[in-house]
Amino acid sequence: MKLEFIRKKLDEHQADAYILINHEYSAQPDSRYLAGFSGSESIILVTKSNQYLLVDGRYTIRGAQESPNYEMMVVNRGKVYDDLATILPKLAINTVLIDADITSYSSVLALKNSVSGLNVKTVNHLLIDIRISKTDDEIEKLKQAGSIACQAFNQLVSEIKPGVTEKWVAGRLEFLMKDMGADKYSFDTIVASGTNGAFPHYVPSTKELRNGELVTIDWGCYLNGYASDMTRTIAIGQISDKLRDIYETVKGSQQAGLDHAKHGISGINLDKVCRNYITERNYGEYFVHGTGHGLGLDVHEYPMVNTTNNEVLPLNSVVSIEPGIYIQDVGGVRIEDCVVIQENGHINLNDQVTKELITIS
Repeated sequence: MKLEFIRKKLDEHQADAYILINHEYSAQPDSRYLAGFSGSESIILVTKSNQYLLVDGRYTIRGAQESPNYEMMVVNRGKVYDDLATILPKLAINTVLIDADITSYSSVLALKNSVSGLNVKTVNHLLIDIRISKTDDEIEKLKQAGSIACQAFNQLVSEIKPGVTEKWVAGRLEFLMKDMGADKYSFDTIVASGTNGAFPHYVPSTKELRNGELVTIDWGCYLNGYASDMTRTIAIGQISDKLRDIYETVKGSQQAGLDHAKHGISGINLDKVCRNYITERNYGEYFVHGTGHGLGLDVHEYPMVNTTNNEVLPLNSVVSIEPGIYIQDVGGVRIEDCVVIQENGHINLNDQVTKELITIS
């Protein structure tokens, strides 16, 4: 299906080949999606009758194992574009199609400077249309990544105590995910305690967790190429009525989003459900970001759940639902689950962790 889709695009744009340049992870998710190749450097060529994987000597074994349906060509590292000057004419490739959202302008210049007379055509979001809706295999991989994130957090909660630092919490959680089988963490773990919780994307510091504070933890991991992403906010000791009210408001907003998360709702309307809940309780000005984003090979991908996406969320797309409240000099709360959009509801990838307020004594 993926190659058929690409070849249909070649016909639409009157191109001889689609070229995907993966250099130091610049296009790794798409290289893995299209060919199964997980290496950091490669070039994929899809013509109307064949498909090729170009790698240097570091990746010949991996390429053969991961991309058996691709004809492999070995190129010289550092001289890839010189090799393309020989390869493309031999394959009668005069016009190539690139995804302008993935392939850099410098790569296009290098390609045109090396291959005399090459015509380069661009298209936007080439693979996004088919990457949005996940296959059963992809959903299973997302479930597995989500499960590791949940298990690691549940273990972490039993170890947290007043006096540990934000950095310790982040480091411990990242270790636990890897120890439980994760390939790597999805992003640098966020641990924001006390008034630091007012920063949605806070960088953990040496600040110690203290009684009476909320702590927002945002984390995730990769497994078999697919990401997990989730957020919980916990309490250290007894918290004020104000902080509890903020927590319950975000929890209610997030649950309202989950209750409406199914095929047929648009990104803007799902955002509105969560945003209206918070606004009606007089915290609207403190919800400063979109409700969610897509998840898959990238930890942030399409579709979006925000104030601008009028498109209906596709069947089997995966989105986060993560409303939050952030108040300077007070603190913040965010609660996040990622869900697979289904015909009459959704699959929650993070339901192994409670959203009742966890209190560490």
